Amino acid sequence: PIRWEPSDRSMEEAPYTISESFLERIQTVVDKALEEDLKIIINMHHHEALYADPAEQKECFLAQWRQIAEYFQDYPDDLLFEVLNEPHGELSPELWNT
Repeated sequence: PIRWEPSDRSMEEAPYTISESFLERIQTVVDKALEEDLKIIINMHHHEALYADPAEQKECFLAQWRQIAEYFQDYPDDLLFEVLNEPHGELSPELWNT
């Protein structure tokens, strides 16, 4: 599970840039796991701001996933993405499916 939004990990305002050092740390863990022939799932975990106010946080959520996808675009199929762990709160099934 990865929590992306604390201010030391990503910007709180547009363009919501994820810290290069945090991405590098994730990459180190992913690379080590792949060396051990493990399957890896990168997810977005504990995104409390999104659960509380999906409309306000939508652009941040999408911007972060664009960065994550671009950063890991050349990785093998053993790296998977779970877009969001356990949507709940104000993020209704209808909003999530949209």
